[in-house]
Order: sequence, then structure tokens, then C-alpha cells
Amino acid sequence: EAEQSEIDIVVNKLKEYREDVLDNGADFAAKATLYSDDTGTERAGGVLELQRSSPFVKEFKDQAFSLREGEISEPFETQFGWHILYVEKVIGQIRQVRHILLIPYISVSQMEKAKAELNAMRDRIILKEIEFGEAAKEISDEERTAQNGGKIINPNTGTGRVEITRLESDMASTLQFLEKGDVSGIIEEKSQTGTTSYKLVYVIDKIPDHKANYAQDYLKIKDLALKDKQVKAIKKWRNEKIADTYIKIGSEYNECDILNAWN
Repeated sequence: EAEQSEIDIVVNKLKEYREDVLDNGADFAAKATLYSDDTGTERAGGVLELQRSSPFVKEFKDQAFSLREGEISEPFETQFGWHILYVEKVIGQIRQVRHILLIPYISVSQMEKAKAELNAMRDRIILKEIEFGEAAKEISDEERTAQNGGKIINPNTGTGRVEITRLESDMASTLQFLEKGDVSGIIEEKSQTGTTSYKLVYVIDKIPDHKANYAQDYLKIKDLALKDKQVKAIKKWRNEKIADTYIKIGSEYNECDILNAWN
């Protein structure tokens, strides 16, 4: 976690940007381009489009849907840092917004403190003083998995089985060498916004490569069978539609082999 003095610095900067836009007519988009730490939106002036069902964190959506068109939020915090949000347009249930993200500076001492806390918990897990799941509930900052005892769930199947190749590269490379019941050393990861996090991983089970069978792979086989049915249904529908669908092709494309197949 950042020290309070660093949090105060970014909050005060965001307040200055907000006041400059409201009081002096400064361009919010220009400020987002110049100052935002969100590398995914900074070049576009911090612009985003969202609905209530969009996969944004709750705090961000709460701000977007509590403001009227033209309003700018006070600074607020999410897991990514501190933001101000400007509602540019309201189109029915859609909000077109711009935001500026600032990430407080994390000192080396704070990073070392986090690693020390994680190392101490790892020792307790290995000495069997605490179960991994209870440790996750006690200290994990990843709210999405903490209450589940840190268990990673495969979003495609709803089970705890995840292919190593689907995980973040740092975690995947560590898991290759772990066996059932092993606890990893500290894994360091950097997010797209440049923030650093530290993780421990516990291997509940490890299933080696094998020929698929119903006993071990029922859900995966079920998922593949469903996808196969979907592909066949779409192909059938497409062929029926192509048979009675007509298009007009301009004469300038007469030499195009691909389009000639449609003539």
C-alpha cells in the first residue's frame, strides 16, 4: 500500500485538474492525455464507454451512473489507483465518460514490507500452522478470490481446473515446476498500469497430460461437444441464408476472384 503522504499528493493533483476544468474551462481530454497513468486510454483522452453490465469495477460504475452529463466526480479510489471521472454523454443506458487515473508512488520500503508479510505467511503455511485457504482470507488483497480461499476458478467451466497456458506468464512458469501440495515462492507481477503485486500459489492438484476420458474430463468434453453443435448450427443457418441472400457488386470489382464467387 502507498503511504498516506503519497495518496494525498495524487488526490490533490486530481482536485487541481477538476477545478481547472470547472473554473477555467480547461480541456479534460487534454489533461487525461498529458497526466493519466491509464496507458490503455491516455492517448484517446481517457475516453471509455460503459453500461451497467460492463466489466468495470463497482466503484467506477457507481460514479459513472451517479453523475449527470457534463459533471465531474470528486477523486475516488479503485483497486487500480485514484480517479476523477467526467460524464461526456448519456445515451439511454450507455455512459460515454473520460477519466484520469493517478497511481500513488509506492516506496521500496512498502514493497519490502509486503514481501515480508507474504514470506511470514508462507512459513506458517509450510509449518502447517494455517491452511492456505484461511491465509488467503486473512491477508489477500485480491477481493475476487480472497473469500473463496484464494481459489482460482476457470470462467469457462466454473471449475477449479485451469490450464497452465491460460495463466499469467510469471505464474505459469512457476507452476510448471510445482507438484500437488507445493507452495510457490513469491511471484512478482506487474499490471498494465505498472503497479507491482506479490503472490503465493498453492497447487491443490496437478493433472498430467493424458488422453481425455469421461472420469477426469467430463466437463471439458461437454463444453467441446456444445461448441461443436453451435458451429454446426451456425453453419447450417449461414448456408440457408446465403442461398436466398443477394448482393450487388460494383463493376470496378469484376476482376476480384474472391467477389466473383458471389456473382
